[in-house]
Amino acid sequence: MRVVNLSGEKKCMTLAEMRELARRTMKEVADGIGVTERTWWSWENSKTNPSVKNQRAIAEYFHVEYENIQWPTVNTKSKD
Repeated sequence: MRVVNLSGEKKCMTLAEMRELARRTMKEVADGIGVTERTWWSWENSKTNPSVKNQRAIAEYFHVEYENIQWPTVNTKSKD
């Protein structure tokens, strides 16, 4: 799967968008990259960030360039 928009230019996609485009469940993707479904869920929902090792595994799994993935942004600031 290559991620391109209609004009042929590469675009960034979220983890959820890539998974849905590939028609995979969270469990299928998690198993494919070697993490738990709960871990994948936390990445898709911007609760935690994947490690560099896992980011590479995700890019490889979906056959996309690292730069074409919109990685989760986790707010680590306290609410105080």
